[in-house]
Amino acid sequence: MSTLGKGNRKKKISKKAMSVIIGYVLLIVIAAVMGVIVYKWQKTYTPQDPHGMCPDESSLMITSLNYDCDNDVLTFELKNTGQFSIGGYFVYVKDNPEKQIATVDISRNNTDEFSPMLHQLGINGIKLGIDPENPRLTQENDFLPGEVETERYTMVGVPEPIYTLEIVPIVWKKDKGKIVIASCKEIRIVEKIPGCTQRCIPEDPCGDRECGKMLNNCYQEVTCGDGCGAGEFCDSTGHCVNSL
Repeated sequence: MSTLGKGNRKKKISKKAMSVIIGYVLLIVIAAVMGVIVYKWQKTYTPQDPHGMCPDESSLMITSLNYDCDNDVLTFELKNTGQFSIGGYFVYVKDNPEKQIATVDISRNNTDEFSPMLHQLGINGIKLGIDPENPRLTQENDFLPGEVETERYTMVGVPEPIYTLEIVPIVWKKDKGKIVIASCKEIRIVEKIPGCTQRCIPEDPCGDRECGKMLNNCYQEVTCGDGCGAGEFCDSTGHCVNSL
């Protein structure tokens, strides 16, 4: 009976150990599957194409970037710093600093008069490659090396605040006799948006001061009062006192 009891206990321990191992294996499998799902989900936010990469030595650079919060206008200057022509780009902004990639498509907000036509063709985000005299998609790489393009986007309707601008260049290329788009994910531009990330409403910092200068809550310098008269100076409290 004693030997039989020990055998049963060993079987119970063995089954328990096996169930723990199976549990760990299932957790690892579930974690791996979830990782694949999240990866594929994130990839949907980046322009994808089956037509390969851009030519080597392709490059774009943001040479200036300004966000006019008061007028809701984002302006930036792009320069083709590579050795090959570029056909256009996809453009996104990030409205949450915790996000890994920008997901807010602002291509429809471009102020160029030909921009809406691009959306009718189902190619949101491509800015260049439009013939202005006969508005149509040229399907040509018209942004030549060394050229500079100034872009303006209205941020009306875009969630605030915005933190990062992301640009993915594209090129037109031939694939099996057809003109196709290749997105240059390998030379994607990521730039922090400078200046304010939300509106700032200026407040009067002077109070009862009658002279001197103060910084308001928007870090703007404000002159208080009309200044002091002859024979007076402005003291540390912002009041005019006799210099004698």
